[in-house]
Amino acid sequence: MSALAGPTKKACPEKLDIPSTQSCCKLPKIDFKPYEKQCGDLGVNGLHVWPCGFQCIYKTAGALNGTTLVMENVDAMMATLLKDEEKLKEAFALGFRACTSKEQEIVQTLKRRRFPDNAKCSPLAMLYGVCAYKYVFNNCPTENWTNSSTCNRILACERAKDNMQ
Repeated sequence: MSALAGPTKKACPEKLDIPSTQSCCKLPKIDFKPYEKQCGDLGVNGLHVWPCGFQCIYKTAGALNGTTLVMENVDAMMATLLKDEEKLKEAFALGFRACTSKEQEIVQTLKRRRFPDNAKCSPLAMLYGVCAYKYVFNNCPTENWTNSSTCNRILACERAKDNMQ
């Protein structure tokens, strides 16, 4: 594959597989302790927060008003979760801001996907989190990036997809 040609469709997965990319844009251990009183135990090794956990954190932080992100509260939430990681906080802030323009797309995703009737929580907050993570992955601070052929291929695929939209 030449550098000019870019990745082929066959080489690129349809969706970004977030668990497999966590070693590419390394995130610190996320500090969920400030939310544990209201939300309970939120993660396994600080990484796996499911829809109810996302919903509880966003609700506790006041990060959502209906389906709309409240950016001032999102910034405060990320400052709490990421502590001293200034470049990652900045990347997530930009990511969440980019996701505000995708609110209708995210809401449509909620309507299209089937969730169990007995689901206790809405995945809306999680979808915003995934949206912001995709932005951070594509704009990962250099000091957090793993410069490997696998990570660089996944990044090239994601950037190619973004350019097609």
